[in-house]
Amino acid sequence: MRRLSTTLSKEYFDTLEKYAKKFGTQKSVIEKALDLLDQRYNPFRERTDEIIWSKLREELDHLSISRTFLIHLIKGEFDTAAVDNASEYLVSWYLKKPVRDATLGELLDGVKKMYEASNHFKRIEYIKRDGEFVVTFWHFMGMEYSRFMTKYFVNFFEKLGFPVTPDVMNVCFVIKICEQ
Repeated sequence: MRRLSTTLSKEYFDTLEKYAKKFGTQKSVIEKALDLLDQRYNPFRERTDEIIWSKLREELDHLSISRTFLIHLIKGEFDTAAVDNASEYLVSWYLKKPVRDATLGELLDGVKKMYEASNHFKRIEYIKRDGEFVVTFWHFMGMEYSRFMTKYFVNFFEKLGFPVTPDVMNVCFVIKICEQ
């Protein structure tokens, strides 16, 4: 504990007294005010990695990719990056079981959760209709991104034995996946 002695204007002293009634003591008000100042001017103090990642994703529009995927992209190995993708690992990790043991609905739940959380897509929507799932991946990142990520997910689902029909657009792409 440290002792503090100071002089305040009547206006600030009245404000201090008003909040002392609410918080119990003048000391509590000063400590709360200092905490609020610290939060304002030092926003990452005592923040968890999860909170920092959330802020990076939401405020700075960052996305998460695997190291292997990044290395393929740096080397210009775009086809390899699309084929040797992390979907199987990510979805297995999320589902807590091998992707080959999952239903198509479970796979889509895993893809939706992992790829929205990693900020690859703003939204992933899917509906089941006439023995197939129609999946829309909204990204707003342009045609090149649509083409690449379409290839990425067509490869993932076809590797698991599901026939896929893609439709590529500028701000999103749609894949129709036949259920077996």
